[in-house]
Amino acid sequence: MEYNGIKFYSEGVYWRFNYNQQDFTTEYNPNQTADIEVPIKNLLNDYKDKVLYFVTETGEPNNELLRNIYPFILKTNGACIDNLNCTQNYPLKSCSSDNIIIIKEPFENEPESIYQNQNCIFINSKYSNQTRFIDAVLFKILGI
Repeated sequence: MEYNGIKFYSEGVYWRFNYNQQDFTTEYNPNQTADIEVPIKNLLNDYKDKVLYFVTETGEPNNELLRNIYPFILKTNGACIDNLNCTQNYPLKSCSSDNIIIIKEPFENEPESIYQNQNCIFINSKYSNQTRFIDAVLFKILGI
């Protein structure tokens, strides 16, 4: 499959592609995430050689993103963005100064969505859709 001049190759449950001399592996291709609105401004250079923090209860969406951008970031760590809702012993971080990706399930009537507040990217999606939403964010960060 080709998307914006990039060839995507299906290998089992994954899609592989090469972009700017870097190999990437995703669970979804851009056509499978095209219906997800990703109104974020951050690009890969915004994460280059910096720490990327995660606020999430699950590991699989984190792994999807890390598998692809780990060569570019300095390191990754869990984080809390407020003291009240922090259930782990993670450092308290701020959207104004730290790169943070927050992945959570929406509340009862809340729609699935992606939005950005300063350096924080919020992904509100059902657990079954979180990896697809992460891939949509990854394609946006890469500029695909």
